[in-house]
Amino acid sequence: MFRNLLGIRYLDKNQILELLDLTHDFRIKYYNNKDFPDCSKTNIGLLFSSNSRRTKSSFQQAANLVGSNCVEYSLRKDDELGSESFKDAIKTISQEFVDILVIRHSSAGSALYTTKFFTGPVINAGDGNHEHPTQAFADASTILHHFKSMDGLVITMVGDFLESRIARSNAWLFSKLGAEVRWIGPKNLLPTNFDSLPVKIYSNLDDAMCNTNVIFCLRMKKHRLEDRTWGSFPGYIKSFQINKKRLKSARSDAIILHAGPVNRGIEIEDTLVDSDVFHMGKQIENGLFARSASIYWVLQNKNQLEKSMASTLNQVEQ
Repeated sequence: MFRNLLGIRYLDKNQILELLDLTHDFRIKYYNNKDFPDCSKTNIGLLFSSNSRRTKSSFQQAANLVGSNCVEYSLRKDDELGSESFKDAIKTISQEFVDILVIRHSSAGSALYTTKFFTGPVINAGDGNHEHPTQAFADASTILHHFKSMDGLVITMVGDFLESRIARSNAWLFSKLGAEVRWIGPKNLLPTNFDSLPVKIYSNLDDAMCNTNVIFCLRMKKHRLEDRTWGSFPGYIKSFQINKKRLKSARSDAIILHAGPVNRGIEIEDTLVDSDVFHMGKQIENGLFARSASIYWVLQNKNQLEKSMASTLNQVEQ
């Protein structure tokens, strides 16, 4: 059976550490001009039904690092999850010698559903408000590059959680590695079913920031600009913006991460975006290594199976 990367919640701690070690190893190889594992015979299908130029380009760059070829696919508007046209699209891709399918879709559970029809490994590049596992590995790698271990860290996530797959994947990953995860944001931008998530909900930002090692800002979505039912941006800035004054409540060596792209002056004070405590650039960089590591990781069982089949065929021929 092939190995998929569908979500952090489905991985155990050893699998998470394995992928993080690979990400770190790939980073070291890159900066020491060492060769990456050769995946040059691998065709990677990129099936993105929702726009994300950043994630798609990151996967393309990651594929280049390991020598893989990328083929872009698209879905029609009527290719909804569960439709016959969606199934047929996935089956067609399988028949075009695609080894790995990277899928991004607006429906939660789309990556898991895709595994029913695709004959190779599937990597989830974001499925609705469910998960975004490769971004979680990029974020975790950034934290580990600074702190070396996540055990005992306090990580406070601030902002718009309602549709955030990044917040969910990170909550699972951070907690599985021993961190305390705190969530705080406008009450009606928090999920109603967070009881199943490994997080602590706070109502006061100063309390949430106390002894925090990592502040993780979530992007306010563009459509919030028109929808005032959740509050207002001046109100958000007053209650939830990360600024120099509030940063003093955190630990002295605290760092700030952001899911990106940044709305300067809203989620975070403008001057902090250009400071040394802001690590979004490292997150983007580590995203390349995390995704190249993910490509290599899902291929391992596939490569082992192919070697076993080749060995069996040789024995039969002899």
